[in-house]
Amino acid sequence: MKKLLLLVFTIYTFCCSFVQAEALVNNVFVVPVEKRFENFTLVKVNPKYTVLDYKALMSAREFIQNSLGTTWPADDFTLDENTQTLENDLIAFDNKESFTFHVMNNNKTKVIGCIYISGAASDKFDATVFSWVAKEHIATPLFTELKTSVKAWIKNEWPFARVDYSFNK
Repeated sequence: MKKLLLLVFTIYTFCCSFVQAEALVNNVFVVPVEKRFENFTLVKVNPKYTVLDYKALMSAREFIQNSLGTTWPADDFTLDENTQTLENDLIAFDNKESFTFHVMNNNKTKVIGCIYISGAASDKFDATVFSWVAKEHIATPLFTELKTSVKAWIKNEWPFARVDYSFNK
């Protein structure tokens, strides 16, 4: 089952599809493009942050690979590939298929990590959420704060009753 969940999460989050996926939220729901917390701000995915995102992503790749049981991002993952991934994530966001947010410092000069809100592989859940932070933040209270804050935000402001957080143990 974990492999199936992983496959679905990977498809939703990291792959480009030529067929438009089903919307994750209805058209009435206004998807937030930014959410400020005390120690970080979530910002709608944007390829203009490619360089900042790439630096954080590559530092966290071992954590991401271990959490998701995947080889993404590969050791030789390039800045251009990251740009393409962010462009695909932006298209999915705009189509309400999945939602990627950069986790940035509050003055938006540094990417700390990312969160992904995507469809769930099981009917038991409405959505799946995965977050990562740059290596320097993995074993810090900031990552715990991020996960706790995101859970509360999704519970209080998103239209999901049952969310799978199993990739962020």
